[in-house]
Amino acid sequence: MNTKNIIFADVIHSYQDSEWFLPLANYYKKRGVRVTVLLPIQECSYSQKMLANWIREYSDEVIYGADLVYGKKISSILRCNTYFCAVNKILNRIFLNRRVVFRGMFKAISRMLVNLTYIDVYYIPSDVYGNRRNDILLDILCMHASNNNRPILGYVNKGISIPDNYSLNLGLTCLFTIRPFKHNKEDLNTVVMGAQRLSSHWLTEVNRYFSTAIEGNELSMQLPTNKPIVLLLLKTYTSVLTEFVEYGNYMLYRKRLIIKLLEAGFFLLIKPHPAQNKKELKNVSDILIENDGDAAITYLPVQFVASKASCVVIEMASNSVLDCIAMNKKAYWPYYDIMKIEQQARLRNTKRLIDSGSPELFHRFVENRFPTKDDSFEIKSHIVNEFNKLENIEINIGDSITECEEMISNMNISKVYSK
Repeated sequence: MNTKNIIFADVIHSYQDSEWFLPLANYYKKRGVRVTVLLPIQECSYSQKMLANWIREYSDEVIYGADLVYGKKISSILRCNTYFCAVNKILNRIFLNRRVVFRGMFKAISRMLVNLTYIDVYYIPSDVYGNRRNDILLDILCMHASNNNRPILGYVNKGISIPDNYSLNLGLTCLFTIRPFKHNKEDLNTVVMGAQRLSSHWLTEVNRYFSTAIEGNELSMQLPTNKPIVLLLLKTYTSVLTEFVEYGNYMLYRKRLIIKLLEAGFFLLIKPHPAQNKKELKNVSDILIENDGDAAITYLPVQFVASKASCVVIEMASNSVLDCIAMNKKAYWPYYDIMKIEQQARLRNTKRLIDSGSPELFHRFVENRFPTKDDSFEIKSHIVNEFNKLENIEINIGDSITECEEMISNMNISKVYSK
């Protein structure tokens, strides 16, 4: 198969899935393939605008959810409206409840309003589609693909298994993860693309882009030269944490952590989680103001901001530790120190956190303590060696895409969609 036009879909408002497929988009575009990216809503916030500009660097066209549902001529006033085109919102639940009448209606609309017949291959986030979260955008994209007999490639970047109701009619499942992938589907075709966002080639490209971008230059001007810089990665309070720590104690931990880092003489470079809500961000700002904090808040990618820091403090278990280690930065997790958890309880608590779904890899790469200005911020050799043993990071992207093309060429697409 000779791919000439491709589309990547990101249906998360923060555009955070884009960081996983941009290395592929970059590869395709450099080889003359026309790249289209679907975003759920038009960029409104600072972080969305910054990421949208980055996405445009590696794509030929960006379209929005409202374009798919209403057509480009009438969608401009709706592109920022989450109720008309977002994941799991009201209209999604009303119109996409899998009833035949609504599926038929959207099938007709998708044919009328947006012409995607030129697309050869569709990349969609398979964790969303596989879990059947009633996502109207992916449903319309998949209708376009099946109507035009085009292959759908589901990309996986989270988790190590697939749900029992995972749809096999996606054609191929592309693995962007470094972790072992488990499944018991005999007919599931997979291609290992690897965690290209962690590859040395892509890290160089990220640094190149943001070193010259306006946002990167603005950040550099805010950073001091006379004190160590700590990159503090915030985490949202998710269901994984509910069995580990109560919300009130989590907010207390955050406040104590920020104050102690400031008192220790660090400059804080704070990166919110993509899904961080405004109330929590205001609380962080209030803490900084009350304590005359020497700090800056940034939404730039972890890989780039980590390069500006002396070390990294991660508020709670996160896969972002891999981005930091890839940038050769020491990572600390000081929860037990800050909250004064007794030594004998720490292993038990860590096990409970992992059992709840926290990434096990995180605990292999962090130091469970609070950093000090007297620390040597050089990353320990055994952690570097451990990271280098991970699979699927420096996979040749060209070889993986060639394998993809060959599998698609040998695939009976109409038979796949008939499953």
